[in-house]
Amino acid sequence: AGIGALIGLGTFGITSLIKSGAHQTKNIVNYYHLAADVFTFEDIYKGKPRLNIVGHSKIVDDKFFLASSQPMTPGMLAERVNNAFHMADYDSIRTIMCFSGRSSKQGPAFGQELSSLLKKPVKSYKREVYAYNAELYFEASGMLKSGFSMQEIQNTFGTLKMFILKTNPFSMLNEFKEFRKFQYRPVHFKP
Repeated sequence: AGIGALIGLGTFGITSLIKSGAHQTKNIVNYYHLAADVFTFEDIYKGKPRLNIVGHSKIVDDKFFLASSQPMTPGMLAERVNNAFHMADYDSIRTIMCFSGRSSKQGPAFGQELSSLLKKPVKSYKREVYAYNAELYFEASGMLKSGFSMQEIQNTFGTLKMFILKTNPFSMLNEFKEFRKFQYRPVHFKP
């Protein structure tokens, strides 16, 4: 099973990211550690509150899962989200997860299933998602095991920003493989 990577582009400076057309989030608001290597935060999208779910993807038998200590189906994720959040507080959801917008022979896209289950519009991505600073947020699992409180983790991560790259930051000459692979392919699903 392959794991779709959420790439941390640590070699890029902030100026390079902005020039490359990266979308900068504001400081992460209401960071929440949902599961091992899965977190959420809130932002405002088109003037309305949105819940963002961030994690790696895992492909098993041509079907996409949210990678965690136990890979999650859209149904498992929807149950966890419903237990953690009051969904009436959000107008939409975004899955920052590679291939969450891609359907397969095995069924509809992860984002479409999540949209149907949570009765909210969902923005997902058909290809890999390239982000700067995203990997830092996955350190929460280790911090929790080391005895940090959720409040300490939220305070730490609340000062960081995450960038999602919308245009290709790679050099065709020096990074051809990465250059050729990059595509920003968001898709929108309705319940």
